[in-house]
Amino acid sequence: LKPFRCSALLVESCDVCAGAMGGGHSVELFPDKDSETKPGHKCVMSASLDALKPPVPPDDLIDEMVEWFERPVDVTGEAMLKSVTLTENGGMDDFTVKVIFDGSKLQAYGMGKGDGSDTDRVRRWKRVIVDRAKRSLILIDYVPEAKFGVWVGEEEEKELFRVTMTILEKPHRLEFLCQAQDQFMAGEFITNALYGLTDNIVGRVQALSKSVVKAVMGEVDGKVAVVVKGLEEHVDESQFFEKFVGLLRSRLESIPGANLEDVDDNTFTVEAERPRADGSMVPGKHIVKHDADSGEISHAVEDDGVIVNTSFWKLHGSPLMLEAWHVTKTGERIATKSLARNLQTHVNDAIEKANSWFG
Repeated sequence: LKPFRCSALLVESCDVCAGAMGGGHSVELFPDKDSETKPGHKCVMSASLDALKPPVPPDDLIDEMVEWFERPVDVTGEAMLKSVTLTENGGMDDFTVKVIFDGSKLQAYGMGKGDGSDTDRVRRWKRVIVDRAKRSLILIDYVPEAKFGVWVGEEEEKELFRVTMTILEKPHRLEFLCQAQDQFMAGEFITNALYGLTDNIVGRVQALSKSVVKAVMGEVDGKVAVVVKGLEEHVDESQFFEKFVGLLRSRLESIPGANLEDVDDNTFTVEAERPRADGSMVPGKHIVKHDADSGEISHAVEDDGVIVNTSFWKLHGSPLMLEAWHVTKTGERIATKSLARNLQTHVNDAIEKANSWFG
């Protein structure tokens, strides 16, 4: 059997619509700090949450963290998703979540087991224990996150890795104690891995605090979609379209090593190498087409010359509404909670820029 090789499609922190990397982190993390909750051990610690603009209330961060781990699948992962199973261990502040990727979909993306079968993969299997009084979460992994899990049948309910996150006071900061069995880790590698979580959650809490419109799952003309209504109360149609495309452009251009090219007035491409799970690099390309007259935008993602995912947005007038959906490599149209989360941030950022003197 060939070893599991996952394309950049599954490197969930690379989701452009959530805010492409390269423009800084939601909150800075510092490796090898002295732990305040477990003296004598090293931890990863964040900068002050109170000093952020806008600041991040501790309880809001806990709530958002729990909501994410109840269904820890991002937009790109949805393309391979088979099931998410959540089991309460005596209550909703102690639960186990298991994410399974569909073997046939993995095959279509060239990431199957390699033996001709449609074997499913356990992408995540995690227990989450919340202590709201102490403002802490314990995250226990039963499959290796760094290897994108294991094939179904190979999993074992045995603790492999544990992260204890505590929100410290005066000022409010995040402390992460990370351990594999009795070995504690707090170096650069684990710090960079934690950015995948903090950039998502801290950024999301900040975005929610500034949101003037919401993105919700629904249907348009009988087809699944994420929908944002009420735009006319906050923004002009042409300004919104321009800023929405501009944000997409700037976030793609901020990818390290990106090379942007304007193909014509309505099309631009961004080329940049993208990492595979095994550390090798693969040529990646983003193709964005936009038409202000029709209100339509598409964003196709290529891995090594093959389109693996396409995002679509359509702006409807009278009343002003935005429709969004994804089409996977297998041709499936999807609209999910993770898409709604990312879209809400992007839309509200576009509204803010459209109404700013400096937009």
